Parts: sequence; C-alpha cells; structure tokens
Amino acid sequence: IDEQCRAVAPRLAPCGNELTVASIADFGDPELTKEIAKELAENDRRLDRRLASSKDANTVAFTFCLGAAPGSAFPAKVVACWDRTSCADLTRCLFPPPPPPP
Repeated sequence: IDEQCRAVAPRLAPCGNELTVASIADFGDPELTKEIAKELAENDRRLDRRLASSKDANTVAFTFCLGAAPGSAFPAKVVACWDRTSCADLTRCLFPPPPPPP
C-alpha cells in the first residue's frame, strides 16, 4: 500500500483542505465539519498554494492515503477520480455524499 499511496500523493497534495473537511464529514458530525471548514477557509490561501507545491504537501497526502487505505481501495479510488479538474470535484468523487434516507 505504501507504493500505491506514494503514486497517488501528488494528485492529492493540492487538495489537503478539501480532503480534510470531507474526511471529517464522513464521520457524520456536521457541527465539527462546519467548524473545521471555517478554520481552513480563514487560513492564508497563499500558504496553502506554497504547501501544495512542496515536499511537505506530498508527505501529508501520502499519510492521508495511508490512513484512508487500510482495508479499503482508496488509492484505486484516487486513480479512478484522477481526471477531476478541481479539488471540490476530486473530493466529491472520493467521498460521495450518502444517499438520502428513504
């Protein structure tokens, strides 16, 4: 799994904030999700862009993949969603919203 996560980390690296919010939302705590999203939105976007182009961003993305990967096909999902042009689209592809209740 290490090699697979290393291979997909460059695609995930620019989308760290979005992936963080989506993974928290996946736990089903809407209040925490809103709080984290607000804090991330208040961050300096220039810092996010610098991080996204750095080795640190790839390390963060690699670690995120490893955390999501045990018992899952997360790296394969990243490959399947690779062509999404925005971080929002990539995140929606990786963490689709749950279906509405019947």
